[in-house]
Order: sequence, then C-alpha cells, then structure tokens
Amino acid sequence: MSDLSNRAVAVIGQRLGNDGDAARRVALVADRLVGVGIAARRFRESLPAMASERMLHAVEVFASVFAPFYFFVAGTELRREDFSLQSVLLGVAFAAALVPTRLAAVMLHRRAAFRERPIHSLRVAVPMLPTLVFTLVIAGILRDAFLLPQYLFGALIVYTLLNTVVPGLVLRTPAPTFDAPELPEVELPPKG
Repeated sequence: MSDLSNRAVAVIGQRLGNDGDAARRVALVADRLVGVGIAARRFRESLPAMASERMLHAVEVFASVFAPFYFFVAGTELRREDFSLQSVLLGVAFAAALVPTRLAAVMLHRRAAFRERPIHSLRVAVPMLPTLVFTLVIAGILRDAFLLPQYLFGALIVYTLLNTVVPGLVLRTPAPTFDAPELPEVELPPKG
C-alpha cells in the first residue's frame, strides 16, 4: 500500500513523496477550486437580478448581428455533391416522418399535462419545430469527425430546411421587415 501512495500522481503531475511539496500544491489547487465554487454559487444567486429586459435586449441584439455570419459560414461549407437525388428524397422522407411525430409528441404532452385542445397545442408545437442551428452543427460534426456519408449529410440539411420553413407556412407569419428596423426604447438608469 505504501508503494501505491508513493506513486500516486497529483493533479499538477508530480509524485506525492515525503517532502510534502506536491501535497501543498494539491492543497493550493483544491483551495482555488473551492474559491471558484463559491464564486459560481454567488453568480447563480445573483443571476435572477441580471435577467432584466435590458439584458435580454442585449442578447437579442448580439444574436441579430452575429447569427447571419454563422449561417454564411455554414452555407459556404455546403457542396453541390451534398444534394444528390438520394439526399433530397431522404431529407423529404425524414421531414415527412419526423415533423408529424414531433408535433404529435408536443401535442400529446400538452393534452396530458394541461388538458389542452389539439388546436391550441398546435400553436405551441409548430414554433418548436425548427432545429436549423442545432442540425447544422450536428451534421457538420458528424461529417467532419465521424465521416458521415455525403448523402446523409445532404438529407439532414434538406430535412432541417423543410423543418424550418414549416412554422412560417402553417402559422402564416409575415416575413420581418428588415428595411426599416426599429429598436425598442430602453430606459437608462438615473445618473447619480
């Protein structure tokens, strides 16, 4: 047992010997971790105070500025070979099978939890359909790290495009007007 303790490796990569130097370093790392834990707990306690309208507005503005760049980069990684006839047909089949399944799952949950009528549940289920960013990220990871076949990658892209268009068609939401953007007025705190 003493041989095992002499060969134990500390977090910082040193042997724990009789000199105690490595043990002091491990204690210092543990002390720092406790400090980080306390800071994280304090941040979590103050988080509700930070979730103000101004904070949410700042996040919306940030997303509206940088989201187009993400989609531009994601679009530049698509290739013509990704969209074979097999990919398009498989993507349409994914959408035909998965979109109604996802709608039904949300509607059944709302029926069981809230005793809601299906027409009211549909107004909640349809906006929950789009998975554009999530599917683009996962498809990219599967293609790059796990060598997903091109036809499956293309099918995922076709599926996510159809999946993203469905809510606008079903709910008949008008397209946003980008030619005259308006930001809501923000109240500044009084100086003093």
